[in-house]
Amino acid sequence: MAYLQISPVLATPAVQIISGIVYITAETRSTSGALTSAGTSTLVEIVGPAGTIVQAYTAMTADGTGLFSYKYATAAATSSPGHYTVNVKCTDSGDVSVGTLQDAFILTTRD
Repeated sequence: MAYLQISPVLATPAVQIISGIVYITAETRSTSGALTSAGTSTLVEIVGPAGTIVQAYTAMTADGTGLFSYKYATAAATSSPGHYTVNVKCTDSGDVSVGTLQDAFILTTRD
């Protein structure tokens, strides 16, 4: 996983697909490396293969200090095949930063 420097936190998005559901997780860390929650919000956005937003920024679930998750359940049934990008936006005391995970997941068609 790549870390993104955000002032004053670091964000680490990751993706798992289980039974056709896309699970997105993120960690936010202080510049010293300790888990910390963004003071205002942690949001996720999903961008489809054509560059269109398939999930506008929406709140992630806080699972503990600096740990966030989001379940994208509609992906397999209704989305176009191709490469998807995940953006995680953290806002803390007026500082806004976005962590991007290019090719976060790939959807294919079934024969």
